[in-house]
Amino acid sequence: MKNYRLGFSIAGSSLIIGTFVGINLLTSPSFPWSLFPAFAALWWPLAVYSHTKKSTMTMAILGCSLASTFFISINLITSPGFPWCIFPVFALLWWPLGVHMAKSRNALLASIEGSVLISLFFAVVNTVTSPGFPWAFFPIFALIWWPLSVFCTVKGKSKLFSISGSLLVIGFFFITDLITSSPIEWAFYPAFPVLVWPAVSFLRKSIKIEKILMTSGLILAGYYISLNVLFSPSYPWSIFVAYGILLAMISSSFWFGKKEIWALWGTAVISALFIATAFYIAGIKEIWIAETALIATSVQACTFFSSRKNYKSLILTGSATLIIIATMEYLSLKSDHIWLLYIVFPALWPLIMTLFPKHMGTFPFALFSSATGILYYGILNILLSPAHVWFIYPTFLLLWWPLAIYYAKTKRSIRFSLLGSLLIIIFFGATNYFTSPQIMWFVFPSFLILWWPLSAVFAQKRQRALEEE
Repeated sequence: MKNYRLGFSIAGSSLIIGTFVGINLLTSPSFPWSLFPAFAALWWPLAVYSHTKKSTMTMAILGCSLASTFFISINLITSPGFPWCIFPVFALLWWPLGVHMAKSRNALLASIEGSVLISLFFAVVNTVTSPGFPWAFFPIFALIWWPLSVFCTVKGKSKLFSISGSLLVIGFFFITDLITSSPIEWAFYPAFPVLVWPAVSFLRKSIKIEKILMTSGLILAGYYISLNVLFSPSYPWSIFVAYGILLAMISSSFWFGKKEIWALWGTAVISALFIATAFYIAGIKEIWIAETALIATSVQACTFFSSRKNYKSLILTGSATLIIIATMEYLSLKSDHIWLLYIVFPALWPLIMTLFPKHMGTFPFALFSSATGILYYGILNILLSPAHVWFIYPTFLLLWWPLAIYYAKTKRSIRFSLLGSLLIIIFFGATNYFTSPQIMWFVFPSFLILWWPLSAVFAQKRQRALEEE
């Protein structure tokens, strides 16, 4: 019975193909359009044969071969100048490969086969489309990590992974350097720090991680200083790199050693030395140097206070940092416009909030804070820039504070949606009036916003109906 079905499918598909080929030759011999119905008809015997064999792999191989042949033929007939068939053929090859992967259940073999197939695809596309530059090297580098990581994970070889991975990264840097900027110039700079990875992997059991980090930081900082002195002594760029490395490594080493206060002091000392050295070399006009060190120290201090749950000191540090940096920028720019005053309210108000810890979550305090902010920015608008009514924007944001507190206390979703919708519509209306009064565009977003309270009403009625049932 199976042979009869296969024979009938072959005969039937042959008859269909012959009919279309004959019509093609008689009516329009200039273009072989009969390939398209012939391609569809051939799936009939192919499916019957695969069913008789009860083999998904047979179906995958034959189907992939048939579809690939079809795309290659169409490519050669219609547009032989560009081999676009490589793209669908690449996708088709994953069919038998996927069936094989599913049956073998060998993750390592699957990773090797997959990475090889994709690498060959990129290499072919590179050769065909842009042979002048070997860009395929970059995705192939990423693909190598697939089998490498699977092998080391399956075998439990973390040390081998660190060695092979670091060598792979270093090789990538040197080959990229050679391809893009021969002779070799910059590959030495990122190559050496990669070796910290295998060093930590080998030493972490015999030496504490905090000592490894501190030693690595000192070595890396010395490495970049040496490169600076040997290859580019005209500009001391290494002080910036060394500062970042020492700050990250030494502060991390103290945190691992559970010496948070030492991390804070270490950051402060390193930042002070960095500022002094940078100002001595670059001059005091480079104010961003001090700002960078101040931000780094402030972040470390905020992290320390947060770990100790000292929120007053945390807020004080953040507010002081914001005000100091804004003041430094204002003085350095020497602007006629006193924009520094815009930052005073958001910088000082969190500090004021800490003075009233029992009232911070209450509606009256939120309403008072919001009103104070609106009054503050309203006065600034009148005094500094009366030509443009901009205080409506911070007003819109500040009014959500008491509104959110009100909803959190009452849980009245309908009233919250009504008040929120009204606030948004008034904001759009005011913006429309002050910026472009000739066009009443605020009605369009207002229509959408009204769906909020409408949805809240129906959601509440539905909930009540379900409760009654």
